[in-house]
Amino acid sequence: MNHTPGPWIFDEATGDVGTEDGVLIHGNPPDDDDRDEELAANAHLIAAAPELLAACEAVLDGVSLDVYRIAAADMGRMEPAEHAFDLLRAAIAKASPQAP
Repeated sequence: MNHTPGPWIFDEATGDVGTEDGVLIHGNPPDDDDRDEELAANAHLIAAAPELLAACEAVLDGVSLDVYRIAAADMGRMEPAEHAFDLLRAAIAKASPQAP
């Protein structure tokens, strides 16, 4: 199963995240005043998830690790380059449904 297509929108009034068509992605618990800022921050992150996933996939599709390694080596930053690609792959894998 795939995730609900984006964009996802954060509703400032309710704290919910949903689609333009009204599909609820995430509902904020009511009356949790002690955590309002934290819950709003979480909702904004959730709303950005489809775009973040697409950006990660675009980077991996558009930039080969070899090309990135050459540029990183020229700047003396090889380890961070490889680590960045590892992080991208891990984030994409975490967002992708696993086969049973």
